Amino acid sequence: MSSQPLILQIDCSPTGADTGFSVAGLQRIRDDLDAEVAAANLPGAVVMLVRNDRPAFAYATGYLDPVARSPMCLDALFRIYSMTKPLTSVAAMMLVEQGVLALGDRIADHLPQMRGARGETTVLHLLLHASGLTYGTRSKDATLRQAYEDLGLVVNPRGLDAQRLLYGLARVPLLQMPGTSWEYGLSTDLLGLMVESVTGQRLGAWLQQHVFGPLGMVDTAFQVMPDQLARLAQPFARDPVDGMPIAAPDHTFDAASQPLLDSGGAGAISTAGDYLQFALMLRGGGLHGGAQMLQADTVQCMTRDHIAGRLAARVAPGIAAMLSPGYGFGLGFGVRLKDGAADLPGSPGFYFWSGTCGTMFWVDPVLQVAAVFMTQAPGLSRQSYRRWFVRRVYEALESP
Repeated sequence: MSSQPLILQIDCSPTGADTGFSVAGLQRIRDDLDAEVAAANLPGAVVMLVRNDRPAFAYATGYLDPVARSPMCLDALFRIYSMTKPLTSVAAMMLVEQGVLALGDRIADHLPQMRGARGETTVLHLLLHASGLTYGTRSKDATLRQAYEDLGLVVNPRGLDAQRLLYGLARVPLLQMPGTSWEYGLSTDLLGLMVESVTGQRLGAWLQQHVFGPLGMVDTAFQVMPDQLARLAQPFARDPVDGMPIAAPDHTFDAASQPLLDSGGAGAISTAGDYLQFALMLRGGGLHGGAQMLQADTVQCMTRDHIAGRLAARVAPGIAAMLSPGYGFGLGFGVRLKDGAADLPGSPGFYFWSGTCGTMFWVDPVLQVAAVFMTQAPGLSRQSYRRWFVRRVYEALESP
């Protein structure tokens, strides 16, 4: 497979021919997105699909900036928030393969600031979101919420330096003891700091050298450069569902500024074409362009459920991400369960993740599909768009 960004190889017309998708099904995706833009429900969006290593569909609609009315483009840049987590998780597992980290390593052995209350937390706990850390500013527990707010620990802590974040994470109350429950939160930010500690590099620099560069992810980084700003997608000023202002910093962080911290949980900016390259590497069992970036058994380990029989879950991963039961969690990804009761289509082993500003990707390893949906639409509608995206893509599938 070429190391050039796949976006450059895709015709944006929904031909459907020889791609495993129907022309009518792809046209329906276009029509739905166009209608949402026309109704001012979405500022704009980009969708890309690949099946059996064949580029199938790429479509951009709406506006990069709904105020300036600049048109959306296929290589638009998006704040991907929690879709940063799979990138950081892959980085950690690459280091595990190299013997630099081990899943059973205590984080305090690499980050001495974590000694004491966090002493038994391991790398595996961080990958599984079983560290006891959460997103406290979203918690219903007033004491816990206040503790996170006092330390400035928000969804994307790019405004904190590494020492400040470590200081904060070492001191906020744990929601539960490590290794007892799946709880979504700042675990992957701590994992990113572990990558920095053992490599001696900033997370973004390490990812650029070992992931972004080799995969041809030419626009993925933790900061938007001046010559890229014209391609940076923006959300509406107000949520079209409830009319509430979309507040900074969580949904409009200044992507052009140099972050104090490369937030491994929520800080990256990417394009649909770049992220599709990442998804295709995973779908290929870690193989890309003849190079084995991850071993196939490592990818299999990362993309199978590790919750069942091991961890409780106050809110199940599938419910949290797209209001559907039937999904567990692997090492950085939500995973469809073989015996699950999901109310969305998909094959056993389907894995995915999403971002709070409306982005999503998924891979179906049985049907050999990789899919990316990019928009900047935070708020109440984002889960419904994820559900729409999964349904419409499966409706468009033809026989292998």
